[in-house]
Amino acid sequence: MKFVPILFLITLMACQSQSQDKKTQAKDQYFFALYHRYIVDSDESKTEFLSTKGASLTTAQPHSFEDGVFFNGGVMEAKESKNALPAKYTVYHRDGFPAKVEVKIKDVLDFSVPAPLFKGFVAKKEKDLISINAKTPLGKNDHLILLLIDKNGKDVRKEIQGPTQLPYKFSVRDQNLTFPASISAIYQQKFEYKEKNVNMSVLLEYYAPDIQLTTKN
Repeated sequence: MKFVPILFLITLMACQSQSQDKKTQAKDQYFFALYHRYIVDSDESKTEFLSTKGASLTTAQPHSFEDGVFFNGGVMEAKESKNALPAKYTVYHRDGFPAKVEVKIKDVLDFSVPAPLFKGFVAKKEKDLISINAKTPLGKNDHLILLLIDKNGKDVRKEIQGPTQLPYKFSVRDQNLTFPASISAIYQQKFEYKEKNVNMSVLLEYYAPDIQLTTKN
């Protein structure tokens, strides 16, 4: 499943302006966006961090940090900012599932949360229904994206917004899918983080292993 994180992060940052522009800020604010994903099948993670600073989001300018931006104790790579886009920092890992998502900037930001984990994801076909379940409950900040692709390449996308009770079933009767098919799941946590003069949009993702669905399961 393809995803364009930087465009999505800029959109998240734009949403902050709805509240920030209602009043003049007493001092400059930091406007950050954090994106992190872990893909089980390739055992790799990617983290991106965008940074601007200003009186409001609409007037904020790209802002970089001389002392660096740190992810889980390691320095993130600074990318060149072009066309007034936010300053960008990235890091890639191929060393297993991270226990936490921690971003630190000296005297500015000290953020840490458990890494998202969609544990025990299972799926099966029950006649015209697809049934999914997991050991991880879907809370109010959680979002699940499901993508079914049949043997002919036809795809069906299903989005589930938390809080939602699992197991969860949905019909594919009118989708004309030809089985066997695969089902992919992206577990998302989306929320806003605010502290002092820091405003940060956070998107954390966990790409669960694909599951094959046949006419027998």
